[in-house]
Amino acid sequence: MASERTEQRRRYSPHEIRKKLDDADGALATGQSVSSICERLGITRQTYYRWRRSLDSLASEAGATSGSYTSASNVNVQEPMPPLPRRIEPGSLERLRFLELENQRLRDAVIALLLEKMSLTK
Repeated sequence: MASERTEQRRRYSPHEIRKKLDDADGALATGQSVSSICERLGITRQTYYRWRRSLDSLASEAGATSGSYTSASNVNVQEPMPPLPRRIEPGSLERLRFLELENQRLRDAVIALLLEKMSLTK
């Protein structure tokens, strides 16, 4: 008969995930292995690497779009949108951040199109 899982899956809040990853970074800096860190944190290596990939992709996306909107001349409407993340869990801070960035990109595109339309109608 197939073995049953005795442990129940636990969902961590984004704050808890960030805290665990910060703890892991400190332990990695001291030379501990990822396996021993994951065991101490109570997570699997797969979970650690999934969280790390998710956090790194959010950080790079946030860094690429940081700053405020200054003019329509720096907006390229032809620029393709980045691919959607593989999985964003509803209600998470990552989903909120992704939607905020998407909303800002769409607003910038609308402003650029309106300015272009105004310049063509003159």
